[in-house]
Amino acid sequence: MSAGTFYAIVPFVRDTLDELIALEPSPANTRYSALREASYSVGRIVGDAPIVGAVVFAREMDDSGTFDDIVVVARYGETFESRSLR
Repeated sequence: MSAGTFYAIVPFVRDTLDELIALEPSPANTRYSALREASYSVGRIVGDAPIVGAVVFAREMDDSGTFDDIVVVARYGETFESRSLR
């Protein structure tokens, strides 16, 4: 039995050397709100840099508090394609 599903959005920016940088994840209450926030975040400005991409991921937690592996729900814009989010 699952105690719940947790969703988070990881935005990405490019630094001054044009390297892709993941920012801190932000939580979302539902899958829909995570997808909406991620899609709307691309193009917003954080500090001096525009957000160039975002990843939405989910994790299931069982009744004992143990998390399952991360599942990538969606990607928007530029993101790390092959890097693990574990």
